[in-house]
Amino acid sequence: MRQASLSVAALILAVAVSAQDTQPLQTRVLFAQDFEEAPLGDPPPPLQDNSGWAGSTVPMAVVDSGDPRHGRVLECRVAGYCQIILGQISMQQGHLYRVTLDIASRGGQNVTLILRHDTSPYTVYVTSLEVTNEEMHTVSFLGRGLKDASSVLLMLLMNGYTTLTIDNILIEEVTGELPPGDPPVPGNLLPNSGFELLRDGWYLRGRCSFTGSDVVEGRWAARLKNYAVVSSTWLPLSLQGDYVARAQVKSLSDTAVVRLYLSNWIFPRGGSARSEAFTVRREEGWKEVGFRWRPPPAEGKIGRVAECYFQVLCDSPAGAEVLVDACEVKADLDGAADQPYAPAAPLELAVTTDAPYNVATVGERVIATILASGAPGPTKLVICDESHVPVRSYGLTFRDRRAKVALTGLPPGYWQLVTRPLGPTTGRSEAETFLAVVPPMPSLPLDQWLCGTHIPNTPPLREACWKLGMRWDRLHDTAAWTKWTYVEKERGQWTFPDLETTQHRAYGHAILGLVDLVPQWAQSPLAEDEQQQRIFLRPETFPLWEEYCRTAAAHWKGAIDTWEVMNEPYGGIAPGPYVEVLKSAYRAIKAGNPGATVIGLGGCGPSDPWLLECLKLGASHYCDAISVHGYGATIWSTVTGPERLLTVVKTIREGLRAAGTPDTPIWDTECGPSVQGNFTKFRLYGGDSSPLEAARMFPKSLAAARAAGLAHVLYYSGHEKTHAGDGGAGLFLCDLNQTVRLGVVPLAVANSLLEGRRFVRQTPHPECEGLVDLTFAGRGATVRMLWRMGDPVAVPVDPRDRCLSMWGRAVATPGGRLRLTQDPVYLVRP
Repeated sequence: MRQASLSVAALILAVAVSAQDTQPLQTRVLFAQDFEEAPLGDPPPPLQDNSGWAGSTVPMAVVDSGDPRHGRVLECRVAGYCQIILGQISMQQGHLYRVTLDIASRGGQNVTLILRHDTSPYTVYVTSLEVTNEEMHTVSFLGRGLKDASSVLLMLLMNGYTTLTIDNILIEEVTGELPPGDPPVPGNLLPNSGFELLRDGWYLRGRCSFTGSDVVEGRWAARLKNYAVVSSTWLPLSLQGDYVARAQVKSLSDTAVVRLYLSNWIFPRGGSARSEAFTVRREEGWKEVGFRWRPPPAEGKIGRVAECYFQVLCDSPAGAEVLVDACEVKADLDGAADQPYAPAAPLELAVTTDAPYNVATVGERVIATILASGAPGPTKLVICDESHVPVRSYGLTFRDRRAKVALTGLPPGYWQLVTRPLGPTTGRSEAETFLAVVPPMPSLPLDQWLCGTHIPNTPPLREACWKLGMRWDRLHDTAAWTKWTYVEKERGQWTFPDLETTQHRAYGHAILGLVDLVPQWAQSPLAEDEQQQRIFLRPETFPLWEEYCRTAAAHWKGAIDTWEVMNEPYGGIAPGPYVEVLKSAYRAIKAGNPGATVIGLGGCGPSDPWLLECLKLGASHYCDAISVHGYGATIWSTVTGPERLLTVVKTIREGLRAAGTPDTPIWDTECGPSVQGNFTKFRLYGGDSSPLEAARMFPKSLAAARAAGLAHVLYYSGHEKTHAGDGGAGLFLCDLNQTVRLGVVPLAVANSLLEGRRFVRQTPHPECEGLVDLTFAGRGATVRMLWRMGDPVAVPVDPRDRCLSMWGRAVATPGGRLRLTQDPVYLVRP
């Protein structure tokens, strides 16, 4: 598309704006590239691949598309991870900017476009998740500058395997009055606003429960005891009207402070909130609290609505307890603020199961419970597969607004459970949840088990992780109680949470503890010259550090016998000072527990020069294993096979060999994609990878880790979501309503097939480019894992082979041929 076409698009926009009686937008081009004047081959500056930090490379070239509508375009071949720079501008606080480009991809893909500060800190000013497909189409979004910045990059990020075609990149400064956006809609926007479906659609944090003994309306109310929060999913608020946010609350203590929020804060981008605190007293009984608010113009991306979530928080005084009921967020239309409470829908349904975090092993009997806020009439429960195709259904009989169904005989898979009315009906909000059914895991010693994660102290989630084959548990973000600032908050005052230790080991998990951090009493903040030298401990602090390491190792002997020395020290400690810290920790841990395993380097980036420098200084002589954090090498780059990880590990092995410790085990203690949620009923944001892309990544990652000889891989993270904005922290496991995400089923299937089996070979197929063929052997069988990068292809299979999909189900082989796609499949021969 030539610049003339862009002018037409601007004219259409101006007409659309004028039709809404607003001042036409004026634009000033800051950056434009349509590639018509660019030579074929390498892209012109500032376009470049910036993916190297993640261990991947994206070949980029200007090519002739052969389409007269587009002419020359930018072609980007993505194999796992993509972070490319498309443009560069300066930005002013409060000013409006429009990003426009034409894009297509092979296969449906999710891409994230961001305007980001050039250098550290990597502040994100505007971000937009866009969906691409085979047809070249235009994406366009507006953003508001958060601060003045002289160098702002337009970047494109994605996970997956595809070829992107990009044309007509345009960044403009925009002035004039924006379109007003969507008008307010009447009614309460909060699903399950009276807690009649208990926790359905709410994130719970802290001490939350439900009671039916004292309510305002219906049958249930939430009970919050300091500290506790109930937080909704995302709500679309119009920018054209005032909103009323309110709830009924009752203090069970003499006095309590309750805070109500409407917030758009999301980790790690930040945001803003409207909140108000209310003091409630026991003698007042039930009391309505709330505020009126008009959403301000958006910060960052400008949309047709303002996305916010609602929170009720009980945070003081200590031990204060309140009841919460009849929550509302609604536009003040036609005197809505003076109208009595009403739920979002006259009838709402929810479905839960008795499986821990909705994870069941094949053959287990699962009871699904369907809750209704009223009398639902004839209803069925439908079970759908990963593509939302119905596979079976059950008629429901409700008694006292509750129905139960026994689910038996479900094969492995990620099953969507939804309700549907039998006959015409209106005003219903249907139920939705997801059930992960996985194969049984082999019985193997923990030290032979490859896979783990970071698991919080939530018994149902811990049981679910055990069923999924995640047998190692790293104490970092989900449980920091082995770190020095927790163990010895004051000199000589030791804290050992033995109950938590027992709970963490209840299902048999092996625990990886961390020795890390320095309490303030042990060392005052480092001086500027010490920071420049990138030290961690002063000489006088080393005896205290060793006492902590020795005491912790001795106390937890038999419960925690594996220790990692710090988390990602390479970001702030120079190699020399770190080796001294490692040496002292190794000596102290061995003194406290001679049989302990000590892991050094603390999760360095696998290609970071810091790692090899530490090895040159002798680090591997003061540990029993080393660890890396291979987000790129162990996850994203494995979608095309294990080659990248093999290369990375070979380089590390050469460094270990040069240091005289060639056989030192290598762990990856933190890696994993940030994954989008699966629910369609609720508005959920966060996550860079689509559920299906992540589902494909996990088995390939496990296979590559075995091929490269990694000792253990721990995916980041099993951290439970605490609110709607808790979406960008590398979360891959937990989703809303105590469910797990789609990708963990293929991970569990790979665990069931590959654990206890060794990597044998990768078979080349020069006649079929992009065909990956890996063989594993052990436990009395041979397993081949295959997939194809590129167009599907059919290959012959031996009739002796049992063919399984990445979901663990049998795959048909018509005519003795197996169709290979990007989804990995398994050929199992006894």
